[in-house]
Amino acid sequence: MIIGNGNGWNDVRSSYLQYAKNIRAAINNQFSVSTRQEVLQYAKMQQSIPAKEVLLTRLSKPFLLDFSRNSILIVDLPGYASPPPGMPLFKGSEALSDYLNTQSIRYVAYDYAKQPGANRAYWQEKLGSEIYPWVKPNRILELRPFLRGQIQYTLDFHDNLQKLGQSRQKVYDDGQIFVIDLLSRTNH
Repeated sequence: MIIGNGNGWNDVRSSYLQYAKNIRAAINNQFSVSTRQEVLQYAKMQQSIPAKEVLLTRLSKPFLLDFSRNSILIVDLPGYASPPPGMPLFKGSEALSDYLNTQSIRYVAYDYAKQPGANRAYWQEKLGSEIYPWVKPNRILELRPFLRGQIQYTLDFHDNLQKLGQSRQKVYDDGQIFVIDLLSRTNH
């Protein structure tokens, strides 16, 4: 099955040829998706959380985590799928913390150096322009109107995690990733 991107057959064909090239390279071990340092970083980060605790993550490479050690929940698109009544967006960090607590989530791991909020100006500019380079100019809102909401939800989620990172105890922070304990407030 081939899914189009709205720019015609040549663009679709080019995209799928690149996908096939990437798959071949991965199968032949021509590149790695993570470094040894990243594997060690994620292992050390996860060790900061007690075994068997639930961990909510917004990480660049959550596949590096040990899923047998902790129950791990991955936030890919904030606000698009979550248990009832739904993740509160645009209601502030305390509303998010309260919601996560009602879901028995105490620990949150966040890759603050690499997530969209770390490059906020870029994403705010994209709210009114092109996001995907393969979509021709002036077609983004026509072809992908949900992207505006996706960016707004993601930036709000980032803002809330940053605020929680200031008001909650960090059990781990290596300058790129932090883990916060939602039940432990800081003295700030």
